[in-house]
Amino acid sequence: GEKFEFVKVFKAVLKNRPLLGVMFATIGSMLTITGSSQTYSYIYKEVYHNTDMITISTVAAMPFMIVVFPLIPKMVKKFGKRNVILYTSAFSLVISVFKLVFYIEDVVVYTALNILTLLGQTAFTMLIWALVSDCLDYSEWKTGMRSDGSMYSLYTFSRKIGSTVASTGIAASLGLVGYVSGQNVTQTAEAVKGIYYVCNAIPTLCYLLCIIGIGFIFNLDKKTTDQMYAEMAERRAKEMH
Repeated sequence: GEKFEFVKVFKAVLKNRPLLGVMFATIGSMLTITGSSQTYSYIYKEVYHNTDMITISTVAAMPFMIVVFPLIPKMVKKFGKRNVILYTSAFSLVISVFKLVFYIEDVVVYTALNILTLLGQTAFTMLIWALVSDCLDYSEWKTGMRSDGSMYSLYTFSRKIGSTVASTGIAASLGLVGYVSGQNVTQTAEAVKGIYYVCNAIPTLCYLLCIIGIGFIFNLDKKTTDQMYAEMAERRAKEMH
């Protein structure tokens, strides 16, 4: 019964390369989303000794987001959903690598760079569910079977994996570089540097996962997607007659 149905769906997911790519990329995205609030608190407190900048950066990001939100749909019309995610993730990856390689001592410059990396995260968040929908249609196109509920559940599971890994991974990584928790604890110089590099390595890894997932595993380009929907429309028209 239910067990057999789950096995069937699981096998269908393993054959659904686009969905596997989306799930892989989503783990990276959730690492960024969940990890950002945690890493910001560590880096602004221990590296820059300026926790007020957390609030300032949140407020400063709003004008940027106001510009980005209407820009993303225009980019999709011109380049397609997949390419927009790839281009914006690549942009955010470059900035993340820059922050990782060059130790940014000015907190304002660091905050400005952080805000710019939101482009990749925002585009991914806006467009990923549309790609998931394409993945479900791809499964029907290839196998003739449609199990939206089960596949959505497995996709949601990948989001939970990303969030869980972020929460446990950040704490473990900070412990490895010598971070000591506590209200009145002064971190060593080595720990402070370690905190900086850990907090900037995480988004670098995350955007890299997004690019691998969407750029190399997910294989639904615009041409294939158009072909898929044309054939499915033809198939459904025949079924109606």
